[in-house]
Amino acid sequence: MLVLGNHDRMHGPDWWMAQGFAFACQAMKYRNCWLTHEPSTSLADGCEINIHGHLHNFLDKNKNEQEKAAHGQYKARDFHRLFALEYTEYRPVNFDKFVSHPAKYRANIKEVLEKKAFIDRILGQK
Repeated sequence: MLVLGNHDRMHGPDWWMAQGFAFACQAMKYRNCWLTHEPSTSLADGCEINIHGHLHNFLDKNKNEQEKAAHGQYKARDFHRLFALEYTEYRPVNFDKFVSHPAKYRANIKEVLEKKAFIDRILGQK
């Protein structure tokens, strides 16, 4: 299955399925989750969280300033969960484990950013 990302959109879902994917789409609802490539600004009816990729490991301190600035417009929301393979050692993760333990996978970006801002404030006061 493929949720089309920014590098896939030169073709529509039908083209990708003709290339061998069982299913391809722009976004999809799975259980109570809205699956998208980029963070969504809203949720589909009946969804509680948005699982997305696109941002990769943008919290990584080794990212250059240009990469960080490119994601600077991103406003983390409580319902966002970032699935970044960089945080899973490029290994698959059981869907239910990912949803039930977002902190383990650094998936709850709003929480991570709030903790980082808190730590930055404390360190800045020294």
